[in-house]
Amino acid sequence: MPAILTHGIIAIDKLKEAVRRFHKAGDKGLTRDQLARAVDLSLRGVDRILAQLRKDGAVIEAATPPGQRSQVYRMTRAPRWDRRISGDTRLALRLAGLALSASGTRQWDGILEVLNSLADEKMTDADRLVFQRMERAVRIQGDVEDPIEGEKVLEPLLRALEARSLVTLDYRAAGWENSIQLQVVPYTLVHDLFAGSAFLVAWNREKGQVIHLRLNRIDAVKFDGRGILGPEALRLLEQSALYQVGGWSDSVDPLEVVVQIRGRYWVQALRDAPPPLPDYWFETEGETLKVHFKATHFAGVSRWVLQFGADAVVLSPPALREEIAARIAATMALYHP
Repeated sequence: MPAILTHGIIAIDKLKEAVRRFHKAGDKGLTRDQLARAVDLSLRGVDRILAQLRKDGAVIEAATPPGQRSQVYRMTRAPRWDRRISGDTRLALRLAGLALSASGTRQWDGILEVLNSLADEKMTDADRLVFQRMERAVRIQGDVEDPIEGEKVLEPLLRALEARSLVTLDYRAAGWENSIQLQVVPYTLVHDLFAGSAFLVAWNREKGQVIHLRLNRIDAVKFDGRGILGPEALRLLEQSALYQVGGWSDSVDPLEVVVQIRGRYWVQALRDAPPPLPDYWFETEGETLKVHFKATHFAGVSRWVLQFGADAVVLSPPALREEIAARIAATMALYHP
């Protein structure tokens, strides 16, 4: 932070006020006259302020707009001592909070809210008005309650991921009342939009394979020392993280899935919003769409295909065709016993 100067040079409160005015002006910028009135200085004093801010790391660009005689100054980067969060950063942060609260665990949203509260302290009144309007305009459907104990689970997991530590987890599988203990090396967290939750991809030391664990089913985490992973384990872990669908994956090479989808509305919807499937691409054939993607496990894939009902048919691989045919037959048996 620059020292407080007097005797007609620059005082800190003048520099802070100039930075605040630049933030508030945004892309519109300020002329020298406008800045002089805002900080109550002469034009010569404004020149000193601009020079000092640039010396302190600010990037201030000057241009003369068409049809105007006066130059307009825009601050595209604040000085090093300014702790204000930019509007773009704050907007991205808030949108992330809105999306994560609906598509995954509420634990993410809780952490982001802490950042939001810190960001709020550094915002201008104009910034707050923009974000209040945005929050009223944005609607997220399908909130997911997915409680995770931050101090007992999430925080130690994040530390274990950073240090690549071996940990023992207390894990409750689906439908189980009591937890079991698993010794694993955490690899990465996967936030899956299809499953609407967050998963831990880890290496199971006992079985020597990749496992996916839903975060809200982990009750406790205990450090057991350094986790050593060989090249093959790392390859399988990365592959599993890349090709999981709906939290389902396997320690096998990915297979290409080809699905033909018909119907004008389905086809247009998939064109407008391609699903986040691994290695996804499509080709159009009239009013049908042939989609291609890869996966290592069929559970999440079959759930995605079945949502289209009679408007989708799996072309390959044969094992997936057989699995979906069996699911459809079992469903038909419920309606026509």
